[in-house]
Amino acid sequence: MAAEEETQRLRSQLRERDEQVHQAAQAGLDLLNQQMELQSRLDEQRVEMTNALEVLEQEKYSLQKEVVLKTRMFESLQSDIEYLKSQQRRQLEEQQEHLERSCTSALTELNNKLLALQSALEESQLSKKQLEHKLEVQTETLNNKMEELRALNENTQSSMTYEMMEVKLKIMELETLKVSRAPSIYGGVSLCLL
Repeated sequence: MAAEEETQRLRSQLRERDEQVHQAAQAGLDLLNQQMELQSRLDEQRVEMTNALEVLEQEKYSLQKEVVLKTRMFESLQSDIEYLKSQQRRQLEEQQEHLERSCTSALTELNNKLLALQSALEESQLSKKQLEHKLEVQTETLNNKMEELRALNENTQSSMTYEMMEVKLKIMELETLKVSRAPSIYGGVSLCLL
């Protein structure tokens, strides 16, 4: 009787252990399935991360190429701008120098013309004064001659004929006409301007 009870107890313990082993195996299997599922998810995430990294690397490479290209374009444009600035500055300096030379030359030419006109005016004024003085002297001489002729005519009416007096008067008129035809101040200035 005691042996049967012991056997049943042992069988009962064996069933309990089998059940525990079965439960442990089932729990291990569940853990293994969960681990496999987690590993699968991890692999999927690793693939996704790898693909994302590849895309980012490609975008980074493209951006680097674009940055390099735009940097070169910027440097080229900056070089062109500096060249144009230098060229315009040089052209402005040359134009300014040419303008200064032209103004200086024009002023010098005008000053020379002014000096020439002043000199011609002074010469014309001097010539006018000389001619006026000469005209006064000749007029006075002519008046004296006329007085002498009148006195001579009164004193020696029989010794001089009317024709001789007319000849002398013609000579005096010619001398007066010669003096009046001398160049005036305006003629001298006109010649200088030409």
